[in-house]
Amino acid sequence: MSADDLPPPRLFDRLLAALVNPSGGADAAFTLLEHRPPAAVVEVAGEGTGVVLLDRGEAPGDDLRASLDGIIQSHRGGLLFVVLVGGGAEARAALAEADRHAPRPSHLGVYHLDRDGRMSWVAGRRLRILQKAARGLAVVQPLDAAEFHAIALRSERDRDEAASFAASLQKRPARATIVLGSVCVALYMLTMLWGRGDAAYKGDGNLPPLIEAQVRMGANSAALVVAGQWWRLVSHAFLHANVPHLLFNMLALVSFGSFLEALIGWRCYLIVFTVSALSGGLASALIAENPLSVGASGAIWGLMAAGFGMVLRPGGPLPRLVAQRLRQRLLGVLAINGALSFLPGIDLWAHLGGGLAGFALAMGGLCGRRHEQAPEPRAVAIGAYVSAAVLVVALALAFAIGQPWQTGPS
Repeated sequence: MSADDLPPPRLFDRLLAALVNPSGGADAAFTLLEHRPPAAVVEVAGEGTGVVLLDRGEAPGDDLRASLDGIIQSHRGGLLFVVLVGGGAEARAALAEADRHAPRPSHLGVYHLDRDGRMSWVAGRRLRILQKAARGLAVVQPLDAAEFHAIALRSERDRDEAASFAASLQKRPARATIVLGSVCVALYMLTMLWGRGDAAYKGDGNLPPLIEAQVRMGANSAALVVAGQWWRLVSHAFLHANVPHLLFNMLALVSFGSFLEALIGWRCYLIVFTVSALSGGLASALIAENPLSVGASGAIWGLMAAGFGMVLRPGGPLPRLVAQRLRQRLLGVLAINGALSFLPGIDLWAHLGGGLAGFALAMGGLCGRRHEQAPEPRAVAIGAYVSAAVLVVALALAFAIGQPWQTGPS
């Protein structure tokens, strides 16, 4: 029999190959969980979203609805997508009927791959990445048994590594994040204490008491920085304008900062925070020439951008599945916060300056893979203590020179 006489590979095999090995590399969008024809189970890498492929050609007509119902009924958590490969109108009708009788229809999406290789949505939720992977199946080469076995082993290793990584993070405290957040809260309380006073009173420079207190405590100001008060480039990161401003920044600091500190260690984390705060302060004062700016958002942008840099850089500190999951989430978070940065009253340049600094530090290798057994580079240890000294000295100078407790009429 010649090669031209061989039957063409089944669509089921082509689709499965496209999902778990789209480019022959290690960054497939899906991981293989089970391969037992006429069915296969894959998962969106790092997300826990399951996709079940069912070959219509090997599922008897009388058993099709029973097979679909069994798949859907056995699903317990997360999102589930079912793709029926082959068949015609009766296959689509069976899918639609199974969706209507699903116990959790809001967690289900059903697709049909027809005999011509066209993927179409039938009912329920949609999964764009699934539709994208199904394009161009005619040129996809199916995998043999050995290749499927190798992919399954790799997927199992990835899941084990992700689980071990998650367990290890829970054992690492986030003390630096707690200290930085506590300082921010304490200074805000002092701002409210010292900034209260007669509303008609105008202090130094004809400022209201609250603004005067912020200036005395180290708020960033283009004119004062140019005059030589460099500490404001850092001290402003611990001050906040109002309760919503404080709460929003502290929520971001605790939610993402704790994760990042556990990942890279407090020393590297402190360097990223300090350099990002300084870079954001420089951009705000020297580029935007803002007359007054406070808030930790520049430093927090640096932390988020450093995390994004780590998931982009090959050989970073995150397991493959975790990096794939965080890549999309961080990109979305940065996009949303980037749009919010253009709102009135938001220091756009502080965000940009801090974000660029954090991203550069991560891409430059500062936040490399952190092995508990390996000694930390001496440069990182020195940089951490220098960063801590800069933060302490900046606040000390702000208080010693500004004497914020003297805010208000004497």
